[in-house]
Amino acid sequence: MQQVYRIIFKKNNRKSYNKIVIIVLCIYFLFITAFFSITFFNVALVKLIPFGLSLIVMANYLANLYKQKNRELISELSAPISISLIALCIVLFKGWQIEYVIAFWIILLARSIPTTFYVHTKLLLFKKKESKNTLPLISVYIFTGILLWTSMLGFTPYLTVAASLILLARTHLGIFYSKGNFKVVKFGIIEFVYGGLYILVTAFGYIYSI
Repeated sequence: MQQVYRIIFKKNNRKSYNKIVIIVLCIYFLFITAFFSITFFNVALVKLIPFGLSLIVMANYLANLYKQKNRELISELSAPISISLIALCIVLFKGWQIEYVIAFWIILLARSIPTTFYVHTKLLLFKKKESKNTLPLISVYIFTGILLWTSMLGFTPYLTVAASLILLARTHLGIFYSKGNFKVVKFGIIEFVYGGLYILVTAFGYIYSI
């Protein structure tokens, strides 16, 4: 979906191409509106608070996208945060207690925020621009510590800590030991694999309560 928005707001696109993209986007929003309307009348409004917050965050992202500022770090963080807030609605609909909902949100942010910092840093290094290498490392250490704490309290499975440690190892290797032969496509595939591992390990933790 982010790519669709970028196509629409890109200034040098052909108008006919933009029209096709806008039509697809309108159909998408038509389905979303229909499903949201069904949900809206069947759940308590309080459970839709994360959805409302996600709309605000996404509006900020779209504004930055329109201004061609989508490569700024704040803008890059907006999309994953917005998606994570929408995911919270699912567990709220399932009747999870608020402490478990917050803990689940931390799990989602532990993947998206350090990864956004990491990808942003790697691209700056690739372009030989100034970057803060410590930002992705600090963020992944902080989230690993928080996940360990929530696991000790019983709000998250201990395997979520293992999932975060995978990202921690990835960050160390990517910043300090993999500086040469950078290819964007290969980098994207590797990130997809790491993201998949994070999800699988976390899912096993919840399924088997490990």
